[in-house]
Amino acid sequence: MTDRDVPPTNNTAERALRHSVIFRKVTNGFRSIWGADIHALVRSVIGINHLNGFSAH
Repeated sequence: MTDRDVPPTNNTAERALRHSVIFRKVTNGFRSIWGADIHALVRSVIGINHLNGFSAH
């Protein structure tokens, strides 16, 4: 690695996926494609807003 500003792990990406993975495990998966798509869209918006300092409350 020549760029010291890049972290050596992808821990940030794994943390971003954590909520969706837990939701999928608790609910035993999605029953439809559109349900999975809606969940991905909502988590994406919440995640991006969190990175920009906004709250979902």
